[in-house]
Order: sequence, then structure tokens, then C-alpha cells
Amino acid sequence: MKNLSQIWNKQVAAALAVIAFAGLFAPAARAQTNGPMAIQWDKSYAALGKEDILYDLVPASDGGLILVGCGVTYNPGGISGSGWHPWLVRVDAAGNRLWDKSYGGSQTDVVIRSLPTADGGSLMAGFSNSTDGDRTPPYYGGLDYWVLRLDASGQRVWDASYGGNNTERGFWIEPTTDGGFLLAGESFSLPSGSKAAPYYGNGDMWIVRLDANGNQMWDQSFGGSNADDVKVARQAGDGGFLLAGSSMSLPGTGNKTSPYFGPSGGALYQGSDMWVVRLDAYGNKLWDRSYGGTGRERVWDCQTTADGGFVLAGFSSSGPAPTPAAGNKTSRCYGGNDYWLVWIDADGNVLRDRSYGGMGDDRCLSLLPMPDGGWILCGQSTSWPGGTKTSPLFGGYDYWLVRIDAEGNQMWDQSFGGSNTEGYDLAVYPPDMSVTPLKPTADGGFMLAGYSKSPPSGNKTAPLDLGWDYWLVKLGPEPPFLRAGPLQPDGLPLTIIGPTNRVFALQFSTDLADWTDLASITNLAGEVEWKDQDATAQPVRFYRAVTK
Repeated sequence: MKNLSQIWNKQVAAALAVIAFAGLFAPAARAQTNGPMAIQWDKSYAALGKEDILYDLVPASDGGLILVGCGVTYNPGGISGSGWHPWLVRVDAAGNRLWDKSYGGSQTDVVIRSLPTADGGSLMAGFSNSTDGDRTPPYYGGLDYWVLRLDASGQRVWDASYGGNNTERGFWIEPTTDGGFLLAGESFSLPSGSKAAPYYGNGDMWIVRLDANGNQMWDQSFGGSNADDVKVARQAGDGGFLLAGSSMSLPGTGNKTSPYFGPSGGALYQGSDMWVVRLDAYGNKLWDRSYGGTGRERVWDCQTTADGGFVLAGFSSSGPAPTPAAGNKTSRCYGGNDYWLVWIDADGNVLRDRSYGGMGDDRCLSLLPMPDGGWILCGQSTSWPGGTKTSPLFGGYDYWLVRIDAEGNQMWDQSFGGSNTEGYDLAVYPPDMSVTPLKPTADGGFMLAGYSKSPPSGNKTAPLDLGWDYWLVKLGPEPPFLRAGPLQPDGLPLTIIGPTNRVFALQFSTDLADWTDLASITNLAGEVEWKDQDATAQPVRFYRAVTK
């Protein structure tokens, strides 16, 4: 058996939530400067342009990935122009480039979100205003929603556009149970072009329901007289949808009924609330809810929970709301913006909220569910250690991971980056589309993806080619954590949170010399746990986990 290096002392650590066994399962990784996750390798990728912005990852059947993003001056087919264009990079499981392709015309063509398809291909969603190159559908005006269907080798199968006479920006594509899709984003158009839904003012949530071939089935818009958008859509168990985004509109304008907590006036989204709209399967609104305080809140991700509710992930600059009229945020503000999570039930009622961050700007952009019911929060940070942040700051913005349990208690955090900026810069268009995907890998580890303009420094070793490069970071499996519950009359409950492909034994000692196995049980949820029934009889007992 492999002995894990750290132990838990019942007497001195009764208030501890998590014990980390650093370094486990990372035999081939280089030394860490912070956090428990082993960096196995990192690689950068650059095209012909000076700005290459990586937004999403599509898993491939061979264990590799398709990196989905855009380059600012990388134009296909010799087309002139300096707009943004989709740039896809196919890599194997070790990060080696197999091929890369670009798409679009001479103007602005952006893909932000992607889905794998059953034939090994992919479906990309974003927005476009090109009328040439290999973009084939109609152009309605301003920017249009744009969907691009590719086969497994990156060849275009079809593309389609949706919009009105002004600007639409597609931020999300969600698969539906009938094989179709839901597009979601923001619209500034009156009914025109392919848009039939009304326009309420200054930008609305706009969703478009598609069949499997991209044909438009229906569209709906939601909002008020001020700025409203949707960043993520999830299909619920009843076939309906939950739209999560931001709003600055007052209730009673348009079709918004929930309150607005933020300050009046100000720049676009500088005082927005998180806004959630629940729909039936045909796009009819069932209810809407607002979440936030007197500052700014924005949603960037949303996931379903096992109890039929949802967890919203984004960032907040508000403190706890002093009265219900001032908001429904209860967690504190540590700095400029904090990671902010809100758990809601199936009817949108707040169950709890939690903040994570330091004194700087911390923005949660994605949320990865973990097998134990907890989550890894992924985003960007400019904070030095302080508040809930313990990992270092390497440069301007770093990527920052925060691991929490199912109740929202922080277990560990870790920073990734170099001496310049990773993943966020107001000079990059469009700045409000920063995304930091974290995907599980077949070996139990993770792939962190983004973009960087740091040279090798901090914990980045990949070279910097141009202004911004795609940056891929391969992480090993999460190390296990030993957790002790509150001491009970019948003993001390203990659990191990960690990789599901490892079998552990738990041992106790009173002198750190002799160790005895504890008997394990399987609880009603199917989880293995231990209970030391003799823990109350002795003032000091030590615990360690070993792999079988």
C-alpha cells in the first residue's frame, strides 16, 4: 500500500474542513509552486495573426481535442481584411497539433461555444457579419447569430445565420433531447430578417430553437427597457429551459417582472443583476428571478443539480444586501469582483450563496461538476493571497481554480499563469466573451484552456509566439482529501474525496508509530465512509489514508 504523506489530528484540527494529500498520483509532473494539481505539460499555439483567443474545447473520440477560438488577422483563402475569424486547432491527447483550419469571410466572424456531434464532428456557435469567403447563409444586418457545422476532419458541412436588421451576438448553444439545439445570446433588432420576436430595448435576451439541421423552429425574446442578455441556457428535466444572464431593466418594462437591485445609470452592465428566466419546452415564460445586490453581478455559467435545481456561477462586486429591497446576496465582498455562486431550487428560490476571492478582480467563468457533488470553479484573478485566495499571483490576470464541496466550502485553490496576462484584457475584442473551459480527461485529469500573452514565467513553460496565443495546460488527477465530520456521540465520521478509480483504506494511530485499519461502510448514497467509534475516548488520535 502507498502511504499518503499527511495525517489528521482530531484534537488540534477539529475545525478543519479539508486535508490535502499533495503530490499524489503525479509521478511524471514537474514541481508545483502552488496548489495540489500537478501540471503535466503546457503548450501554446499561434496562427498568423497577433491575437489568438481560445474560447472552448471539443473532445475528440481518440482522446484528443479541438481547440475552438478566433484569430484577429488570420484570414482563409487569401481574403483580405482584419476582422476576427474562427481558428480551430486539432490536437492529440499529448497536445501535438494534427491540423488547423480557419473559416469565415473578410469581416468579423466569431465562434465562442461548441458541441461534439455523434459523427465525430462539431457544431460551433457565435456571430458574424461577413458576406464572402466560405460563409454562405444570408446576412440580415449588424451582426447575426452564426452556426457552423463541421465533420470530423474540420470540413464545413453547413452553416446558417439568424437575426434581424441590427446586431445579434450568439453566446451559447444547448443540445436538446430531440436532437436539435437552442441558440442564446443578445439582440438589438426589431422583428425583421429571421427574427419574429419583439424588441423591448437596449438589448434583449434572444433565443432561437433549431432542429438537427439548423432550421429555425421558433424564437423568443425577454427583457425590459434597459440592457439584458443571456450567457448560458440549460434544458431542464421537463423539456423546458433555464436562461441565465444579466439585466439592468426595471420590472414592468417589456416582459420582465423580477426586481432590479443595482444602481441606476452607469455604463452598460456596470450595475447589472444576475437574471434567470425559466421557460417551458416551447419557449413560454414560466417565471423570472433576479439575484444580486447594489453593485454588479453577472452570470457566466449555470449547471443543473441532482435535486432539480441549478447553481449559477459568475462574479459580484456587491456586499451583503442590508434589506430585501437592496438585494438577496448574503455572502461578503472581498475585493473588486469576487467569484459568486448562487444555488437555487427548481422554482428559482435562493438556497444559499457563496463568495470566493481576494482584494483584486476575480471573475468565475465556468463551473465543472465533480463526482462527490462538489465543483471546480474556473476563471481569472488579479488578487494577491488574501480573503479566500491562498495561491499566488503571477502576473496581470492569472487563471484561478477554486475547488469546493457540495455545500460550497472551499477545499483548495490554485493559480496558473506567467508574468503578463492570461485570459482577460479590455483591449481584446470582445472583452465580455472571456471563457475559461476546464474539461475532464480520460486519465482522470483535466485540461485547462485559454489564451496567454506571458512569456515562460510563473508556472507557464510554453513559449509566447505573438501577442496572444492559445494556451493549453494538462493537469493530473485531483489528489484525495480526508474530511472529518463533527464529532458525534457514536464516533467521528470520516470520508475521502478524490479520484473514483482508487481504493483507499483509512487508519488511525495514537502515537504516529502504530496504525490500525478502520472498518468502512457504504452509506445510502453508495459512498464509502468510515466512523471511528472510539474517537471520544481518547484526547488525541491521528488518521491517514493509504491506497490499496
